[in-house]
Amino acid sequence: RARECAAAPGAPGAAEDHNADSCSLCSFGGKLICCDGCPAAFHLVCVSETRQSIPEGPWYCPECAADRIRRADRV
Repeated sequence: RARECAAAPGAPGAAEDHNADSCSLCSFGGKLICCDGCPAAFHLVCVSETRQSIPEGPWYCPECAADRIRRADRV
């Protein structure tokens, strides 16, 4: 599954986590999912996702997902 962001600096995995420490939509911290295409992080509810809807492997925020579709359309 897509990875959850480290909760705070110093938390396990925080050293390799280059994503934001707060939700890119609501600005609150907490349990966040990291975008694999940019530094953004989000609460599942803020991006209308559920644990079951998150794909295996990389997860991309709505903006990065749209960019990937636009790039694929140009090919």
